[in-house]
Amino acid sequence: MDIISRAQPQLVTGCIDEPAGGRAAIVLPDGSLFGEGVKTRLKEHLLEECNLHTIVRLPNGVLRPYTAIHTNRLFFTAGQPTKEVGYYEHPYPAGVKSYNKTKPIRIDEFDAEKAWWGSEADGFTARVENEQAWRVDIAAIKAAGYNLDQKNPHAADSVNHD
Repeated sequence: MDIISRAQPQLVTGCIDEPAGGRAAIVLPDGSLFGEGVKTRLKEHLLEECNLHTIVRLPNGVLRPYTAIHTNRLFFTAGQPTKEVGYYEHPYPAGVKSYNKTKPIRIDEFDAEKAWWGSEADGFTARVENEQAWRVDIAAIKAAGYNLDQKNPHAADSVNHD
């Protein structure tokens, strides 16, 4: 087990221990979203103790040169259980096939996410599903064994974050 895998449970439980209303965001590799055993119990605890309201699926290469794997940004608020998770799959801009050290992701590429985001005060009700965005009810996540790796229902089958 590598150091990152060992650190993930402590990182997530530390975020869960935020005071009610406390907000946090963490970046995790894809494997953390669908792991079993301790990871399942950790995700169950997170979903019961926090409102995991958003997972932004980042494309390959965002963290290069450190890692080439797909990563996810999880956003949550402590003190209330999750009812549904909003997913946003960040696309590459036109003409880009991957990110790297000399061609990193740019902040302006997040404008679409910012426009979609909405407000936590109204439960993110203004979020509209589209080719990059979808919602998954907590019942579906529980039925899938707390698997947070929920595929984009609007994308072709060739999209894979595993």
